[in-house]
Parts: sequence; C-alpha cells; structure tokens
Amino acid sequence: MDYTINTIKVAKQYNLNERDVLFCQLIANGANKGEAYYVIYEHGTKSKIKTIEQANTAANEFLRLNKGATVLIQRLKNNKKLLTDEAKNQVNATTQEEEENDERIKKFSDKSYIIGRLAVLSDQVGGKERAQILMQIADLQRMKQEENQVEEERRKFYLPYVSHCRTCKILEVFKELTEEKEK
Repeated sequence: MDYTINTIKVAKQYNLNERDVLFCQLIANGANKGEAYYVIYEHGTKSKIKTIEQANTAANEFLRLNKGATVLIQRLKNNKKLLTDEAKNQVNATTQEEEENDERIKKFSDKSYIIGRLAVLSDQVGGKERAQILMQIADLQRMKQEENQVEEERRKFYLPYVSHCRTCKILEVFKELTEEKEK
C-alpha cells in the first residue's frame, strides 16, 4: 500500500515506519493501546496474541523501545504541528502536482480526447502533416469499433451415454439405432 506523503515525512522525522505512525495516531485519538497494536501489527497474521492483556504488553514494549513513538503520541495529543509550515506547503504542492499529472494521464488514455485534439491540430496544419493526422484519426476510430464488438463465446459439451441397466428400454432403442446405421 502507498502511504501519503505526510505520513512518510512524519515517519522519517520521528525515526519510525509508516505503520508506527498510524499506530501512534490511533493511540493519540483515544484508542486502547492493545487494540491499536493488534489492528496495526497483528490483524490478518498468524498471531500469537490471543488476549487484550498480551496486546497491551506488546504495545507497551513497543513504546518502551521506540521513544520517537512516545514523543509523536504526546505531540498528537497536544495538537502540536508535526511538520513546519514550509514542509506542509511542499507536501501540498507535490500532492497538487501529482493530481494534475493524473488528470493529464487520464485524458490521454481516452481515445475520444485524443481524436478531438488531433482534429483541432489538423485544422491548424496543412499538406502532408494534415494527411498524417487524419490517418491517425482513422486508425484510432477503427480501434474504437473493434473494442465495441463483443465476440460470442460458444462452448459445446458432449456427454457420453453410459447405462448400467441392461434391461432399459432406452438402451434397447439405442442398440437398434446403432445396428441400423451399421447396415
């Protein structure tokens, strides 16, 4: 999973990993230490932790060994700034740039958008360049038609005729038919 830039920077600032930051945020927001520890570190694994007491012990041991986590929890409880204003502005700027890049990528993955842009471009140029652009538009439109066609998939199943009953009337009829075909 990808973590937000803010979580990554806080983790680096307090010498923790991203999961540790989430654990600290849960505790600072009032979650039980044991429950928070179990959810972040043990949930979905073959955990040895079976009781809330074991989870509390593991959480306390984690906090004892990671002083940065204890400091982070206190700062979160006191609503102190985790990042400076300059760092937050950088985070916001990079997030905004990533969103703009994602929008551009989405636009260029849409064939109708590309065809529209090529049509506008073809009006601005002439000669061989215009002919090339029109050929590209034609190619894109054919691709679009191929995508709309759905091939019907047919499957044939053959069931063997097996009878365990020698006196069955259906078997007698079957034998008669096969004998007639052989003659």
